[in-house]
Amino acid sequence: MFKNVSWKLKEHSELKKYGIDHNILLDVVSRERRKIYFDYWKNLPKLVTSSLGLKFTDGTPVDALYEVFIEGIYDVDGFRPKMGDVVVDVGANYGDSSIWWAKKNSEQR
Repeated sequence: MFKNVSWKLKEHSELKKYGIDHNILLDVVSRERRKIYFDYWKNLPKLVTSSLGLKFTDGTPVDALYEVFIEGIYDVDGFRPKMGDVVVDVGANYGDSSIWWAKKNSEQR
């Protein structure tokens, strides 16, 4: 049960962070409302990336976008490339991290 509660709190905070009004108590009462907001949350990475002016193919896993653009896994304290620095994306699976760094530091290439 506690796992479900922590998941719901995480969903709530992430939706709020991106301006989607959300009420946990109403979710408890209404199954349909839970479904609607779960769909919002599930599609949140695509909403966030599109709001940044980014477009990924339908084949790009939502999980990859979630980690990079919602959780900010590359936003590490103490690591901020400066003008002229080179960041090498060794994996370059979907190019999402390269795009994230380019957006984060628009003057970088």
